[in-house]
Amino acid sequence: MLSLEWLWALAFIPLPFIYRFLLPVAKTGDESVLRVPFIRDFMRMTTGTFAFNHRRLLLWLGFVGWIFLVLAASRPQWVGDPIELPVSGRDIMLAHYLHKILG
Repeated sequence: MLSLEWLWALAFIPLPFIYRFLLPVAKTGDESVLRVPFIRDFMRMTTGTFAFNHRRLLLWLGFVGWIFLVLAASRPQWVGDPIELPVSGRDIMLAHYLHKILG
């Protein structure tokens, strides 16, 4: 059975949404620092449906990545009956032999 060691870590899942709604919207327009003489070419590329779908896809990929990161941080562990491994003395002999060869 799969269990989460740090279940409280799942409380961080809504953090990007809170972060997005609390911060002010970035300013666009003439107040930018970089002046590009051919900015209209770039504006045409970002005003279509492709740009909207691309932005939405990146948002969803970021959200899925964040969920996976939080799930990994919550330390998932497989809990079940312990499996006993066979004990053999060959490993010790092999290590001793390699130690003699390698010095």
